Amino acid sequence: MTTVHEHAAKRLYFTRARTYFYKSLQSNLIYNSQPQNKLNLSNVRFITGEGRMRNKTVYKMILSFLFISVLSIPFIINPVHAYTAPGIITIKSDGTVDPSTAPVTRTGSLYTITQNISTSFAYGIEILKSNIILDGAGFAIHHTTTGKSGGIYVLFQTNITIERLSVDSFDSGIYLYYSSFNNISGDTLTSNYGGLRLDSANYNSITCSNITSNFFGIYCYDSMSNQIYHNNLVDNTFNAYVTWDLSYQQGNTWDNDYPSGGNYWSNYHGIDSNGDGIGDTPLIIDANNRDNYPLMYPCGTYHFTIETNFPQGGTTNPPTGTHSYETATQVEVTAIPNPGFIFAYWKLGPQTINDNPTTVLVNCDKSIQAFFTPKQAVPAVPFGVVSALFAMIITFVGFAKFKRTKLTKNSPSQIINSACESKFTSK
Repeated sequence: MTTVHEHAAKRLYFTRARTYFYKSLQSNLIYNSQPQNKLNLSNVRFITGEGRMRNKTVYKMILSFLFISVLSIPFIINPVHAYTAPGIITIKSDGTVDPSTAPVTRTGSLYTITQNISTSFAYGIEILKSNIILDGAGFAIHHTTTGKSGGIYVLFQTNITIERLSVDSFDSGIYLYYSSFNNISGDTLTSNYGGLRLDSANYNSITCSNITSNFFGIYCYDSMSNQIYHNNLVDNTFNAYVTWDLSYQQGNTWDNDYPSGGNYWSNYHGIDSNGDGIGDTPLIIDANNRDNYPLMYPCGTYHFTIETNFPQGGTTNPPTGTHSYETATQVEVTAIPNPGFIFAYWKLGPQTINDNPTTVLVNCDKSIQAFFTPKQAVPAVPFGVVSALFAMIITFVGFAKFKRTKLTKNSPSQIINSACESKFTSK
C-alpha cells in the first residue's frame, strides 16, 4: 500500500518535472524562428494543485516532449584543427624537417604529411633536398590569405615526387623553380593564382591531377619538354598559359599519344565522332604547345562492368562484375564458354565486337556484355532411313558385281569361239 509520504514524494517529483518541462519547452521551442515549428501548449493538459496525472499516456507524453526538448539543444562538437605553422616548413638538404613539430614524418626518402596545415607565411613547405617523395596522404595546405608565393616550393632540385596533396589560396599551388625531372601526380590545386607554376623547369611529369578554379591552371615560363597529361583542367581563367623570355621557344608535350590521350579541358568544345573518348581535333595552346588527343571525360577512376547474356553459357576473365580502373587503362577481356556453348560476340554500347579476347580502353564508365549460344547438335537420322540406305548400297554393289561377271563371260573372244563351234557343228 502506498503511504502518504510516498504520495507526497511522487507529487513533488512530478511537479518539478512539469516545471522543468514547461520551462524547457518555452526556451527551446516557443521562440523558434519558424512559426510552423512552434508548439501550442494549450493542447497539453496538466493537472495542477493536488490532483494526480490521470493515466500512463500523460507520462509517455512527458517523456516524449522531454526527449524532443533535449534534441533541440545544439550539440557541441570539437572540430579537428589544422596545424598552424609557426613559420615556413622546410625539408632541408640534410633530410631533416624544420620545425620538428611540423606534421611531416620521414621514413627514408618518403615524407608523409599527417595533418592539414594552415599557414600565413610565404611558403607552406619548402623543399631543398632532391630524390625524395612527398606524400600528402589526402591532406591539405591552406593559406589564410592570398597572394603568397607557393604552397610547395621546390628550388634547384631533381627527382622529387609530390603526390596526393591539396593546395589552395597561394600565389602558386606548386612552384617548381629551376627544378627538372620531377613528378607531380594525383594532386588537387584549387583557388590559387596559379595552380602549377613551372619557372625554367624542364623534363617534369605532371599527371592525374585536378587543377581547378585558379587564374592560371598551368603557367609555364621558359619551361620546355615537360610531359603533361591525364589532368583535369577545369574552370581556370586560363587553363594553360605558356610564355618565353628566351630567344628560342620549344614546346611541352600535352598528351600521352593515342589511345591513352591527353588532358580534360573545360574549354574544349570538340566532338568525338567514333566514341573512343578522345576529341577528333586537338586543343591548341600556342604554335608549340597543343594537346593532340584531348579527353572528352574528366580523368579519374572509372567503373568497367562485365556481364554475360546467359550465366550458364560461360564466364569471363576478368570475372563478371564492376571493376575500377584509372583513366586510359586498357583492359583485355576474354569470354570462356562452358561445355555445350560457344562464344558469339561482345556488346560494348552500340558496338558489336567479334574478337575474343578483345581490349577495351577505359576512359569513362563503360559496360561490356559477352553473348554465348548453345552449340548446334547434329540431327539424328531415323533407323528406317539408315536401313533403307544400307539396303540400297548392298543392292548397288551386288548389281555392279553381277554386271562385271556377265561382261567377263561374254567377252569378244568367247563370242567368236562360240560362233565357230556352232558353224562346224552344223556342217
